Formats: sequence, structure tokens, C-alpha cells
Amino acid sequence: MGINFEFNKLEDKSVGDHTLIDALIHYNIIAEGNEVMKKFYRKFLGFTLITAVTGISLVTPAYAKAVHKVQSGESLWTIARKHNLDVDILASLNGIYNVNKITVGMELKLEETYKVKSGDSFWSIAKKFGVGYQTLIKYNNLNNPDRIAVGMEIRIPPTVGGKSKVQQKLFIWPIKGRISSYFGPRWGKMHEGIDVAIPIGRNIKAAADGKVVWGGWINGYGYTVIIDHKDGYRTLYGHNSKVLVTGGKWVKQGQTIAKSGNSGRSTGPHLHFEIQKDGRAVDPMKYL
Repeated sequence: MGINFEFNKLEDKSVGDHTLIDALIHYNIIAEGNEVMKKFYRKFLGFTLITAVTGISLVTPAYAKAVHKVQSGESLWTIARKHNLDVDILASLNGIYNVNKITVGMELKLEETYKVKSGDSFWSIAKKFGVGYQTLIKYNNLNNPDRIAVGMEIRIPPTVGGKSKVQQKLFIWPIKGRISSYFGPRWGKMHEGIDVAIPIGRNIKAAADGKVVWGGWINGYGYTVIIDHKDGYRTLYGHNSKVLVTGGKWVKQGQTIAKSGNSGRSTGPHLHFEIQKDGRAVDPMKYL
């Protein structure tokens, strides 16, 4: 039987996982007792081989999937504590907006993965997620980090120095409070942000460094601030009682830009907060 090494592709009809050495021995490429050749292949290719009906595909490094299956009596807090994770990080990794709503049998991701793109290197990926180069290599159990391929999934350590680097995003919370409405369909149309219920007069802060493009009244949103950020991002802060910045002004992350309020079309004092990427509203909970 011939062996077809297909890079960056996982066959649909895989019948099981084998280490590289097991697969090479199975197909008589190297003898079982040939330690020299085993060492060579380990050094040359530190990947998992997936046996399939059509051949063998060269894919990502071998590792156990980092998931937690929810058991009876567990909560997101107890699961986060068990795995040394921040509960907000765990919720964000799994797209959970209500931390009280998890069910028995649900599988929760405990770490982030990144799919290699053209032009990526281990150095650039480590820098992107703020993790050490050697830490990332060891975490992925790679012998030769130069031999990464497009489409390969790289595991990102969930905690670095006690805090997740994956979830240390561009943005911070503009204010802390109870979320009264989430991103998504609401009252027959799309709610393009989150609402944070807070008393009138609280400090609203810039979620990231940027340039103010609007500071004033917008119909529906009331007194509003809009800030342009790097990489095509923009944030909007609506229903304020007072705007403290004007268009053209540069602001720093955490700088007070407005006072919370109940202006515009509002059912009660709150901040309406939006994050937009390239002109399109995205779920802020995935970025905070």
C-alpha cells in the first residue's frame, strides 16, 4: 500500500490517531527497532498522522483536547477554579453570556486554539497572543517549530502569569455594572451592543486608545461618544447625560469620556456600548 502525505488536510474518514513513529512502523517505512531512524523522524516531523481510507494526512501536533464535561452540581465558578482559570475567561472562551446557565453534559473549552495562516511563524503567533516563544513551543510539544503548516491548529496557553493572554483583548470595560441587555435579536430587530444598567452620573471610560470621531447628540442614542481605534475597530457609548470629549480629540484607554445617563430613546439609566469591526457591529462580550 502506498502512502500519501497530504499536508494541512484531515480526511473525513479517519479511522484513528497514531503517533508518527507508530504509523511509519505500521507501514514498514522504518523497522521497529531502528532507534536512529525513529529519532530522525521525530526531529524532522513532530506531527500526528491520521490514518484514513485514502492514505495518511499530516496534521496538527498530538495532544488531548482540553475540554471539561460539566457534571451534576458544578457551576462555572467551580469549574474555573478547578482549572485555575478566571470565570470571565472561561465564559468568553465558550460564548457563555449568562454564567448561571450551564447544563450537565455540556463540554467547555479550557483553552484557545489558533489556525495557522499564510505568513505566520511561531514567533509571530507568540507575539500575537502575548506568550513566550519557548512557552508556546513546549505547550504544543513541538520538536521543530519552523515546520508549521497553514491550517495547523496551535494551542494557546489559557493562563500566563495567572491571567489569560488570549483574553487580554484590545478593549476594557467602559464601566462595570449589571448587563441588562445583550448583543443579538431583541424586540424584532438586532440589538447591536450591550446595555449596562448604571445610575446617572457615573464615569464612562474609553475602552481603548483612539481618536474621538463624534461627541454629541445622536437621535435614538442621545448624548453619544464614538471612538476610532486601530485595526478597523470603533466603539460607541450611548445614552449619556454629558459628553466630555469632542471630535478630533485623542483619548487614552481608561480616560473618562462621558457621564452615564438616560438620554435618547431609553427605558432607564444605562450605557449602551457597541464595538464595530470594519463598520460592522460585533458582540462586545467576545472582546472584553
